[in-house]
Amino acid sequence: MTKIKKLHHKRLNFPPQDVQSLRERIEAAPTNGIHEVLEPYTEWPFVRGDMYHWIPILNRFDEIMADANEKYKLAELQEVDFDSDTQKTLVSILRFSRLLLENCINRNLYSSVDRLDSLLNTSDPEVLENTLRLLLRASQRWSYQRDLRANQAVMSSRLLTLADPWHTKKDIAPPASSDAGGNIATHTNEFRLLARNENTELLKAHGGVIRYQFFRTAEDVEQLGEEAGASGPESAEPAAKETALPDARKKAGDSSSSSHRRTPSKKSHQPDSGRSLGAASEGLVSIHTPVSELGLDRSAGLHVQMRQAFAKLVAKYKVPRAHRYELRQRIYVALALFAGDSELRYTLLRSRIFSAAILSQLMNEREFKNAFLSREPNFTADIIGVLQPEVHAPLSVQTAVFLALDSLLKQRSEVSGAYVALNASANHGVLMFILRKAFTNVDGPPVFPYEFMSTLYFFLTGMANNMNGGQLLVSAGVVPVFVAALKHTHPQQLRSTGRVAKLLDYLISSTNSTFPAFCSANGIATLVERIHSE
Repeated sequence: MTKIKKLHHKRLNFPPQDVQSLRERIEAAPTNGIHEVLEPYTEWPFVRGDMYHWIPILNRFDEIMADANEKYKLAELQEVDFDSDTQKTLVSILRFSRLLLENCINRNLYSSVDRLDSLLNTSDPEVLENTLRLLLRASQRWSYQRDLRANQAVMSSRLLTLADPWHTKKDIAPPASSDAGGNIATHTNEFRLLARNENTELLKAHGGVIRYQFFRTAEDVEQLGEEAGASGPESAEPAAKETALPDARKKAGDSSSSSHRRTPSKKSHQPDSGRSLGAASEGLVSIHTPVSELGLDRSAGLHVQMRQAFAKLVAKYKVPRAHRYELRQRIYVALALFAGDSELRYTLLRSRIFSAAILSQLMNEREFKNAFLSREPNFTADIIGVLQPEVHAPLSVQTAVFLALDSLLKQRSEVSGAYVALNASANHGVLMFILRKAFTNVDGPPVFPYEFMSTLYFFLTGMANNMNGGQLLVSAGVVPVFVAALKHTHPQQLRSTGRVAKLLDYLISSTNSTFPAFCSANGIATLVERIHSE
């Protein structure tokens, strides 16, 4: 990245006083104190801004990220955890940068995409999630897609790893769900299973297993031998079970490293006899290790446990560098389930959803179908299942779903499936349920937080402008709900009222049946009354 060197536009106005005050505070704060200035700004409290006003701040943010990338060697897999101040600073910078992209014009000035690419190698789940969310917002702008696609070859492999299925539904079948005939009703939607908070104990009991398969090539064996020679003699780990593939299958197995892309060999596993790293052989390697059998220090934090598990599995199974990113992600997932840490589980789940959404923006329809949908064809319908009221998913996960849907609807093959899963044309569908709940309290504060409502409006705007989406919304009866929302008088509802008016304008302009419905709901009188009250 090069610093933003564009001069201020000749007609650029001075920023508002509150914006100028915040800029001065950020510029004056020491690097390890920036997060204290930015943490209160979880939403945008100012009028719509101009990115030109924030050029010095963006340059400083870029320098901080560059220093962190260099200090922690994020060009490769992160091996040393961030200290507390660095982690908080990076999270606050990423969040505030996203707010700038969402609420400022001239967003094409932002030019730190390559720093975000390096941050994908982080081992910190919170930093990773915020990096992905900022990348998603950047990928939704055409001007940034050029920068992102320049790194697509490297970035896509990591995004595919983060978006991979966890295969939880294959191993968890609650005994309580057995019917009278003895059949066990298994979960078919992994996202619904993972989003249910009441499933924490079930996941803890059955989900804490690290599963991963990879094909060790001749190049990998040579690289491992060089690493072993450079590190000197080391004590051998317990024998790892491996299965070598015939030569005819080596080329096919080398094309990918994900466990769900291969079928394990049915031959009996042959122990490796504790050979050194340099004696590793070519073939398919299958890892299936319960977390409870790794002998981790349970009193330590999950970051420490992850590094312990990672070091043991890399040494035991002689995992080449090319496969360690995916192995680390599998370890984090297994640890989150085994420890019953619902917050970490939700963080990883949101990262998985964001990764898939970014891929849908960076790839054309054919590439996205071959690279991702071929492995998870029901992804769009499955994440919509999280929105069902009986799931009781956290609002943060539901927010991630709406953010992803806004991107996935750009893929034409996903539009009809998304509308069916949302039951978008039905008055009793999940989307109408959410809208009614959001706009029931006319005189009170919002039912949902601002971040969720903002994401919902982004999605509805995209849907109103997408193929038959506007017609489906009108058929479901959304117009009377929006007319009722025009009556909101609570100060915290004012921004929502303006956005609802814009949505009605979109629908009336694009769909012939909207205006009769608007008149039938007494919309003209309501709008005139609202204008007078303003």
